[in-house]
Amino acid sequence: MDEVHKVVTGFSLIAETGLFTQKDPSTKSLSNPWPVGVTLAALTMVQIATFDALVSLGIKPTAIVGHSAGETALLYASGAGPKAMAVELAIARARAAIIAERSEGAMAAVSCSSEQAEEIISQIRSEQGKVNLDVGCYNAPSAITLSGLSSDIDLAVERAKAAGFFAKRLNTTMAVHSKLMDPCRDEYMRLVADIFDRYPSQPPKITTYSTESGRRKTDKYSAEYYWSGTRGPVRFTDAIQRIIQEMGSPDFLEIGPHPALASYLVTLGGESTTVACTMRRPKGNQGEVVSFLDALGKLAVVGHGCIDFNILNGCPAPDATQLPAYPFSRKRVPIYPISAAIKRIHQHRNGPLNYDQLRINTQTHPYLAQHVIHGEPIMPAAGFIEMVHAHQ
Repeated sequence: MDEVHKVVTGFSLIAETGLFTQKDPSTKSLSNPWPVGVTLAALTMVQIATFDALVSLGIKPTAIVGHSAGETALLYASGAGPKAMAVELAIARARAAIIAERSEGAMAAVSCSSEQAEEIISQIRSEQGKVNLDVGCYNAPSAITLSGLSSDIDLAVERAKAAGFFAKRLNTTMAVHSKLMDPCRDEYMRLVADIFDRYPSQPPKITTYSTESGRRKTDKYSAEYYWSGTRGPVRFTDAIQRIIQEMGSPDFLEIGPHPALASYLVTLGGESTTVACTMRRPKGNQGEVVSFLDALGKLAVVGHGCIDFNILNGCPAPDATQLPAYPFSRKRVPIYPISAAIKRIHQHRNGPLNYDQLRINTQTHPYLAQHVIHGEPIMPAAGFIEMVHAHQ
């Protein structure tokens, strides 16, 4: 994928930035936040590489869904287009988005409903006469992302905190999924349409849910689709709720450089939902391999037996041609040994408490002596009722 990037852009992400490798002192240091040209391409490459690694281990998804920039890697993961096409798409989207970087945009995560977010936007509009804010992402019923002008985002964070909501400005200089993306539309459509003209595209081969529409995607991807997903909101809540509605309660595997959606998935799926994350920012000496194996372990624990541990551990599978050509000798072996006790348990009964060996008296059941009528121990009526229920 880096070779594709080098052909299209003229430089190698690996050689010139040190991404995906041990940091080389001679490589350039990236600004904070990273330039969009690096972020989108690098994210797409690492997501595709991780997807391929999982598939090579026998893990094949029942359904897939992408969030915002994740829709780029989804083109390849769904089988709708080749890997090189997805990399070029990431580069094209980044080149067009550079125009939007000049708009002084920003984004913020707010733990409130979409209705509460609209109230905050209306409050700012009434205070200053105008506002440039949109709900950019519907992440969960009580979690949204605001996108818009940097100064308005700061005001929205301030108002949200004052109302008792968690609110945090995100580390980005772009207001994706907002009207501030409009200036780059023509360039975006030109660059992305050129890719769809040069590469073959087909409908997804794997069940795919779209965060552009919030529904299952069955038609081909297009330049118009990706522009709509860039300009319009991310309907992640709708897509996940549709997955749960149509497929039950699946286990989720998040593919990205750090868990960003796990809490939303648990909120949408319930506390019993399993969410495994293949990568996370390392803590101390914990490397990426540990996170990857931990994700595989979570899948195995909840019952997914698809992981090929021979490949994972570097052990070649045995050659099937070396096995004998005839079946092994079969022999029926009873689960329990045929003993007198077992025969007694399995014997025919005329009722739950009616067979030859049964004895109920004050010697076998001393507590019966406590139920005495006219000086004689009597079987309690409750016992007969239990017999009736057991027989039914």
